[in-house]
Amino acid sequence: MDERALVDRLIARDPEAWDRFVREYGPTLVRAAAVVSPGDAEDVAQKVCALLLEADARLLRSFRGQSTLSTWLIGIVRNQALMHHRTEKTRASLRPLLPAPGRGPLEELLSVESDEQLAAALATVPPRDRLLLLLHYRDGLPHAQIAGVLGIAVNSVGPLLDRARERLQKKIN
Repeated sequence: MDERALVDRLIARDPEAWDRFVREYGPTLVRAAAVVSPGDAEDVAQKVCALLLEADARLLRSFRGQSTLSTWLIGIVRNQALMHHRTEKTRASLRPLLPAPGRGPLEELLSVESDEQLAAALATVPPRDRLLLLLHYRDGLPHAQIAGVLGIAVNSVGPLLDRARERLQKKIN
């Protein structure tokens, strides 16, 4: 069975296709997740499998066959592993890494009533926005590294970060 046929059977929720998928692609998912999030690789792989079926298999339906299925899956796993790795940090790790009042563009965010409010607001912004904000403010990565992680042009990071900040501020205010 070719990859397109397998994907079509997965979308149709064929149990035999899922068994085959897990046998053939499961180890690849775990290995790819282990690169970014070693301690949680199996959890990330399971999350990706769940994501593939979410919203009437919307993610699976986006597979166009422009690359191999394993290459496409590795990209999804990498992004999910990065998100998992970043969001597993405790709320205590968020506040100390935000800029002090008057020193940065997130100055107004420090007026939130609690770390819980900030964490809750971060949880509601789109995943890419959350990842951008955390990579920049929590991890202190330069734009070039953020661009590499997200697979985007370096000159796109600044504008995307500005929009992510705006969205986060709207969630808090």
